[in-house]
Amino acid sequence: MEPQPGPVPNPLAFDYAGRMMLVGYDLDRRAMRPGETFRVTLYWQALAPLEEDLLVFAHVQGHSDQVWALDDSLLLDGPNPTSRWEPGKVVDEVRELTVGQTTPTDYYVIDIGLLDPSGERLPVVARDGHHLGSSVQLGRNQISAE
Repeated sequence: MEPQPGPVPNPLAFDYAGRMMLVGYDLDRRAMRPGETFRVTLYWQALAPLEEDLLVFAHVQGHSDQVWALDDSLLLDGPNPTSRWEPGKVVDEVRELTVGQTTPTDYYVIDIGLLDPSGERLPVVARDGHHLGSSVQLGRNQISAE
């Protein structure tokens, strides 16, 4: 899979409550087998100084939002949590997701969201201010036994 041209692969502009923007992503592959691990690189940009340390969730989801892989933890720039990020700087961070051994053959999405320290999901907000939900789904990925 070839990344899209631009300053980051697969450019996006998803605003999480005016605090953080998901500006791009890259996958090391789009097809995998049950039990395999793959990497998704997320490109984030702080929109304002943050007083809190945000957490990110990355889930491989199937029908009825069933989760078949996950990587949930602090959003970091090296050792620095988001409360130390400089607004405007683009930070890339890698998530490793291991697909469950019993995952059925199908197509799945990668669901990305942010949580505040209390565990509340940050809303994704459109340019006109309306809420788009509490996460962003990145593409369709195939999991097969072959």
